[in-house]
Amino acid sequence: MADVWRNVLNNMADFKELIPEFYDTSNGGDFLTNTLGLPLGTRHDGHKVHNVSLPPWSTSERHFIQQLRDALESEHVSNSLHHWIDLVFGWKQRGPPAEEADNGNGRTNI
Repeated sequence: MADVWRNVLNNMADFKELIPEFYDTSNGGDFLTNTLGLPLGTRHDGHKVHNVSLPPWSTSERHFIQQLRDALESEHVSNSLHHWIDLVFGWKQRGPPAEEADNGNGRTNI
């Protein structure tokens, strides 16, 4: 999870979408654990791929999913979502509106 977070923040060509399971609290994040022990290959550093490594602030898969859900349903997201949609899908993608929103370096002035 940490590597993906770093890549998305630092590589403008790296796009990720979170699947609905990242916000579904009914299964407690069970998809983050390789309970069947499937052979998922190895990472570039030679470590075996197994369970998802959660951020240090998360105490469990259930806690991680609950925090993502709480953030998604927060007042801040509700108040800001329309601005983000304009950046990703709307009129602030290119030209002067994109430049005014500082949409070229991973930050926004929203």
